[in-house]
Amino acid sequence: MSNAATLRTGLPTKATVAETINRSGRIAVAILALGTILRLNHYLGDRALWGDEAMLASNFTGRDLGAMLQGLATEHQMAPFGFLLLEKFVVDLFGDSGYALRLIPLLAGLATLGLLYLLLRHITDGWTLLFVLFAAAISRPLIYFSSEVKQYGLDAAVALGLLLLTWRLLQQWSPARIALLAGAGAGAVWLSHPAIFVLAGIGTTLAVQALHARAWRRLGQLCVAAVFWLASFAIAYKVIKDYAPNVMTAMTQVYWASEFAPFPPRSAADLRWFADHLLGIFAEPGGFKYTVLAALLFFFGVVEMARRASIWLSLLLAPLGFAIVASALHLYPFTQRFLLFAAPALLILVGAGLAAFHRATWRRAPWMVPVLAGVLFLHPMYWALSEAARASPYEHENVRAALRYVIDHRQAGDVIFVHRTAQANMRFYAPRLGLAESAYRQGAALPSDWPAQQRELDSLIGAPRAWILFAKRDTRVYAGVEERFLAYADERGARRATFLAPGASAYLYDFTVVPPAPDVSRGSLSAR
Repeated sequence: MSNAATLRTGLPTKATVAETINRSGRIAVAILALGTILRLNHYLGDRALWGDEAMLASNFTGRDLGAMLQGLATEHQMAPFGFLLLEKFVVDLFGDSGYALRLIPLLAGLATLGLLYLLLRHITDGWTLLFVLFAAAISRPLIYFSSEVKQYGLDAAVALGLLLLTWRLLQQWSPARIALLAGAGAGAVWLSHPAIFVLAGIGTTLAVQALHARAWRRLGQLCVAAVFWLASFAIAYKVIKDYAPNVMTAMTQVYWASEFAPFPPRSAADLRWFADHLLGIFAEPGGFKYTVLAALLFFFGVVEMARRASIWLSLLLAPLGFAIVASALHLYPFTQRFLLFAAPALLILVGAGLAAFHRATWRRAPWMVPVLAGVLFLHPMYWALSEAARASPYEHENVRAALRYVIDHRQAGDVIFVHRTAQANMRFYAPRLGLAESAYRQGAALPSDWPAQQRELDSLIGAPRAWILFAKRDTRVYAGVEERFLAYADERGARRATFLAPGASAYLYDFTVVPPAPDVSRGSLSAR
């Protein structure tokens, strides 16, 4: 008898798996093809790097390995060391184009689809497989992070890889397979920060099963594997602390202060935090618009999985539980892209709930599941197709286009002022577009320091042609900064040109004259 049967996981038999593959294989292949096309389309669109991407990319472009070993070049950025080395290897091999920089995330995004399909073949039936695979194929977060110069796309792929190795171990427990899982886990924490949550979920689940079965040898082997995981994680964590010593402080006090779980909850606001964030995971990383419906199906999926494959329910949900614990300790934000590692688990449980509805209602109300599926998938499909139709999908901070416009239209003696919001993008693109660092001024005033920003703009007074570049940073910190800055500029000079690109802008001012009246109607140019 196999270990999986001994553990009573409720997994399908080999005959059931073969039947499922034969019945839904062609549809699954079509879904995989759709997901691949959507990801390749995003990659080939070569959208401009936004600020965080540019800041992280500066660590492996124009720096040798020795400089990388001394620490990150930019503050408030953090990535696993293994990811940085992979990116450095690709850049050294192919150059620092957007295509090269996004090659590793693309491969991770494509691997996520393939690994998810392999896992679904083993732990679900045909309807769940198709529901989940389709949800993953059109998932906005999973598509977006398949071409983002950040590590989050690897998180989902690494989590699925570890779960697949766990499935193999459950099928037949052997020293070789537990050694493989131990080694893979030790390496995974160097590629993905939340891999430790996945490993904690795997280790805890398998340990409880071994205790229940009184399988002491297995428990001992698990303990040895856990030692490897923890030792590797401790070293990786030490490396990150050395590379980016200010990141945790910045996350806690500035950028992600509101994304750490209040524990213990002491007020109604604290309880709302849990309600909002637990529901919010169905929007991102789940990718659903109607989060209440997704949460309801998730609940039914949990019930279904508990009945049919309880061990997999634990393997899928436990990592999220450990992430909440880390959030309560102010070690890991519980929000959005930081939870992309859990996207496959969420989709599996939502799909299981939808399949459970199908089995329960198809005889008496065959219309119910098509309606639910249509409501659930309508907006994700619309998002995916509408972005795919754009010349540059998911473009949201195109400082590259704004800078090209300035370079094409500048004249001798022009002053170029780069607002703080666009500095990281500017440092990345200026040398690539032939603009020396000495050719422009960089604003340093914090968004909260309005007097300092006024002084920076006042330093432009007297310039007949002064360009001002902005990036529309989509954060609470920078909300309304550009509008206020421009309103003051309009009081101090005359605006001569406006260029607008997705998430970026450039303005030409004449600061030798003071306009006699407030703003008048102006045309604008749009980036193509």
